[in-house]
Amino acid sequence: AEEEIRSAMEKFDRLFGEERLMPRPAIDAHTEDGMLIVEVELPGVDIEDDVTIEVIDDVLKVSGKTEHDREYDREGFHVAERRFGSFHRQIPLPDGVDPDEIHADYTTGVLTIRVPLPVVEVSEPKKIPVKHD
Repeated sequence: AEEEIRSAMEKFDRLFGEERLMPRPAIDAHTEDGMLIVEVELPGVDIEDDVTIEVIDDVLKVSGKTEHDREYDREGFHVAERRFGSFHRQIPLPDGVDPDEIHADYTTGVLTIRVPLPVVEVSEPKKIPVKHD
């Protein structure tokens, strides 16, 4: 009986081991029309109570907690899971970003953060004369 239990637990770990871990939310960041667009997948998260967006020392930090209920059957196992956990993701920002101009919205499980990028003026090259004897 002990060998059967061990075998069943090993099979369970092989089938569900990775799924039981609390994953970091997937993130996509790209630039578009002078904006840095950051999309964070947060399905089933209470965005108002459980997610914080901060800018600290030119780093955009998204953190929070998740609670996820799931029930399913696989290969003769019935699994009811409730996962809790915290997460954080950090995205470095270029110098000169104004935190007051950053906007975020949440639609169908995706948090989208829009960061206006600072305008960098490129000056004309200036030739520096070299003094010599």
